[in-house]
Amino acid sequence: MRFQNDTLVLATATIIVFLLGFGVRLCVFLAFPYPSDDAFIALRVARNLASGFGFAYNPGERVQAATSLVWTFLGAAMWHAFGVRTLSLMRLLGGLADSLAAALIVPLMVDRRSATALLGASQGGWGIVPGLFSGIVYAALSTTALVATLGLETGFYTLSVVVCFLCLRRGWNFAAAIVAAFHMLVHPDGVLLAAVVLITIALWSRSIPIVETLVVLLAGGVYLGCSKLYFGQFVPQTMVAKSAVYQGSLLHSWWLPLGKFFLGSPGAWALGIFAVTGAIVALRSRSEQLPLLAWGALYIAAFSTAGVWWPWYFAAPTIAYTVAAGIGLRSVWAYCLKRVPKRVCLCAAIGWLLLTTGVLVVRDLRYVRFWRVSEDVGCRQKKDIAAAINARTSSNALVMLEPLGMIGFFANRNFADYPGLASRKVTDATRELGRKIPAKPSEPQSFGHVLRRVAPDALVLREDEYVPNLVAGTLRRYIVSKVFPVDPRLTARYPSLQTMYLLVQGQPNSRSGY
Repeated sequence: MRFQNDTLVLATATIIVFLLGFGVRLCVFLAFPYPSDDAFIALRVARNLASGFGFAYNPGERVQAATSLVWTFLGAAMWHAFGVRTLSLMRLLGGLADSLAAALIVPLMVDRRSATALLGASQGGWGIVPGLFSGIVYAALSTTALVATLGLETGFYTLSVVVCFLCLRRGWNFAAAIVAAFHMLVHPDGVLLAAVVLITIALWSRSIPIVETLVVLLAGGVYLGCSKLYFGQFVPQTMVAKSAVYQGSLLHSWWLPLGKFFLGSPGAWALGIFAVTGAIVALRSRSEQLPLLAWGALYIAAFSTAGVWWPWYFAAPTIAYTVAAGIGLRSVWAYCLKRVPKRVCLCAAIGWLLLTTGVLVVRDLRYVRFWRVSEDVGCRQKKDIAAAINARTSSNALVMLEPLGMIGFFANRNFADYPGLASRKVTDATRELGRKIPAKPSEPQSFGHVLRRVAPDALVLREDEYVPNLVAGTLRRYIVSKVFPVDPRLTARYPSLQTMYLLVQGQPNSRSGY
């Protein structure tokens, strides 16, 4: 009977977190009509794959412009079956996967020796509350809730992380190795998760995990071999291009996760205190959650030192962050149960969970309301630009721009983007500079060099890219074909939302300002 009650409570808590997570993500999904700009890159590759043009952004060019093999092949299958509805279905699928990741954090954190008993923390367990807390925080935190339905592989990434550590903690080592191998195909940096899993199995079993290692090596070998044979290189083109971009100082790169998780706001301070406390407790008690926390720390260190932080990359370490916060809450919970009546603890716990949920959801909705204006105006502008490219350039024109996603998806042209996510011509040109380049084509010297080497037929530039290149004479071979204006007041509020220009090759004239 005790086992049945524990299972029922655990299942109920898991379902509650799933419904909360999916409800928040559904609100975000309904607020924005399209996937993110970056998601459209993978969606164009998926559409080409489903249409018989191969795994390529530009038909005929074998370039891995979509980093996630699993997500792209899944998108191709859905495009073949559902056509344009794939734009919405992929977003919903990502939201569902991330909601399930949030829900599985609850059983991930529950002590196997004392599953739940809601408040039962007397026999070595600590109840369901800390696990429920961690699941709710992950489900409602804007860091995850706002990116899960962007149309990227983020939800599959986070779900495979949670499932992998859940299998590991339950002692299902072979299953954990299979999930880790799958995770590497979701995103190449999954090799970090695979390494942590294999080391953990070796330490816990005190033997070399030969079978599990073979599974991981087989998946990695197949990936590398197929990449070399098909694309001609081991590393995805997206990673090649990003490695050439200057992203600021190392101090700035390290500050981004520290500010988001610990120092950036009063909410981060509060959760950060729990997370730091939990990490210390886990380390001192040699908790079974240590591998997950170690992976989260290594992930942050790797991206802060050698990678590039984008908003959706924060979702993965948020798993370790919320689990650490739950462990910190566990120590507070155990302390309170020894000194305060259980009924009072129950009321306090319910109040704390409701307050946390309310604060996080309200903040999510405020973020959605703020960014919806930017997304609405930006999507209309990019669709207008795509229509103008189709109308004002020849069918075999080569177009260069930085915001490749949505414009490239709706424009039926070949693209050589800056800094080269889908174009080896661009990365070959940037290598010749022998230095890092800005993330946007706003520096005339580097952009001028790329223009001379690639020689695109048309350009799409934002205001802060167009003006410096115009002044420097970089654009002397191009004339403005059409302007897509944005109110300067909107630009002041949303810096990424700017007036944009479509330029085509032609003779300079007085109106162009050259």
